Amino acid sequence: MKVVGSEDGGREWNHEALRGRLEDISGRGKEEREILLVEDDEGHAELIRRIFEERADENGIKWKIKWVRSISEALEYLESGRPSLILADYLLPDGKGLDLTRGAKRPDEMPAPLIIMTAYGSERIAVRSLKSGALDYVVKRLEDLENLPWTAKRALREWENILNRKRAEEELRRKNKELEAFTKELEELVYVISHDLKSPLFSIKSLSQFILEDYSGKLDENALKYLQLIEENAENMWYLIDMLLEVAKVGYLDVKYEEVCVKELVEEIKSSIKGLIISKNAEVKAVCDARLKTSKFFLKTILTNLIVNGIIYNDKERVIVEVRCEEHPEEYLFSVRDNGNGIPAERIPEIFELAHQFRKRTREEEERWRAKFEYVGSGAGLPQCKKMVERLGGKIWVESTVGEGSTFYFTLPKVK
Repeated sequence: MKVVGSEDGGREWNHEALRGRLEDISGRGKEEREILLVEDDEGHAELIRRIFEERADENGIKWKIKWVRSISEALEYLESGRPSLILADYLLPDGKGLDLTRGAKRPDEMPAPLIIMTAYGSERIAVRSLKSGALDYVVKRLEDLENLPWTAKRALREWENILNRKRAEEELRRKNKELEAFTKELEELVYVISHDLKSPLFSIKSLSQFILEDYSGKLDENALKYLQLIEENAENMWYLIDMLLEVAKVGYLDVKYEEVCVKELVEEIKSSIKGLIISKNAEVKAVCDARLKTSKFFLKTILTNLIVNGIIYNDKERVIVEVRCEEHPEEYLFSVRDNGNGIPAERIPEIFELAHQFRKRTREEEERWRAKFEYVGSGAGLPQCKKMVERLGGKIWVESTVGEGSTFYFTLPKVK
């Protein structure tokens, strides 16, 4: 039908075209989302379709309904179709709506968010639906069905959050793998460089000593001083490389698991550092009968470092170091307690760092320790402990009071 408008200069308007134009304008900016509706009752399917049509303006989404009557039809459609949402009845002629999850345990394992509908409200069905990968659960009451567009929009929003979180987790896993690979390469590089540096360094040390021995009478005071500095710095560099190698090689050691008795292991350690124990009038005891499956070499190295530190850094007349091990459901908790000098609070965060050991120890300090005690480690004991504990899947920390002593704790997971 055509109508002539007298106020617009006689322009003619086509009502049908105008209606189509208005519908096109009103539809602009709306998201179009497809719903796969799995419902065997035609009356319910038509009601749901009309509700989504009527509520389109309220949600700002243009819903497109793809209706199928059975699980088999739905699965066939999902082979090629990618709906934004699946709305499925709980009971269908050839199965249950949950069959669409295909064994999924979480919503993000589904091809699209799934909302289950049922004619009977049941907490058991609701819980089962959510545990089986469904994102939501709706009872087929009129008031609940009228809210389906809002429920669907909320499900899409939640689904997007789930996908974003999954993408972030996958990216984090990828970055972690890259970091692990980079760390391994870096450890290999450090190990190779440190090892190879020893050869030219040995030559520098030897040649310096030869010159000092053979030509000391022919050199002036400054030349002798410079040669001595060269030798001292070469010695210090040799010591630092030893420290670096001690920590770097942890990444290359094989972890061989075997049953270990903690008390027997502590006795072996005491035997190996007997001279140090006697010189410091120390008592080392294991208050523990635990047996666990772990790397004996790693555990022995960790306990040796901690026990030796507890003896060396101790000015008490009677030195006491006590080793304990508690069994917990998922792990073993070790503690090595001493009555030594303790560690200032401001230094605790850095004691497990290799860089701190480089700064702290000098060749001169090492020589003083060697003159005083039979046993002196590489100086990288605590960083080495940390790396070994972490390699076994545990963590290490310390509690300390200056003047009273320290307790080092570390965990080791149970190995089946």
